[in-house]
Amino acid sequence: MRKWFSILAVSSLLLIVSINNFAYTHRVYGPTTKSDQLWRIAERVRPSRDVSKQQTMIALLKANPDAFNNQNVNSLRSGYTLQIPSVATIKSIPELVALLQVSTQNSAWSKQVEQIRSTTPNAPQLTSSSLPPQAKILSAAT
Repeated sequence: MRKWFSILAVSSLLLIVSINNFAYTHRVYGPTTKSDQLWRIAERVRPSRDVSKQQTMIALLKANPDAFNNQNVNSLRSGYTLQIPSVATIKSIPELVALLQVSTQNSAWSKQVEQIRSTTPNAPQLTSSSLPPQAKILSAAT
């Protein structure tokens, strides 16, 4: 009887480990909605504190190129299920490179929004409250 309990315990543990590994390697987020922001998604799905939110954002962009307009982290499309990259994939993006890419994309997005608003009568002006959270952090740092 004791032998059966040991076999059952080991089998259960192996099953749990296998399920956890499968669940992690096949993680997804979505479907995305109009109100989703990649910065917030990166906060939720970042698999480790060893990677930055910017690294996670760029890895998400690379893993899901069809989910973004103009390959910009600020233009996430609605209705997409995002594949969450592994920790190793996210870590392969140097932190400084990710920070610079996100900053560059924030600037491009802000310019595009300003251009649209300048050609649209009665359009609200771009303010810090309308910027995505990562743009506010990056602009405060500069």
